[in-house]
Amino acid sequence: SNPPMTLPNFSYEKHLLGQSRIHLNSVGEYIKNVTRGICQALM
Repeated sequence: SNPPMTLPNFSYEKHLLGQSRIHLNSVGEYIKNVTRGICQALM
């Protein structure tokens, strides 16, 4: 009997969600650093 296709897909989607969450965090950090740099340059 073949395993249902939903289990690998589910874990893969969870993996993608984790990856995109890490990516969003790093993008947020990058934007924060850029904004801080701009503010320091203006002051």
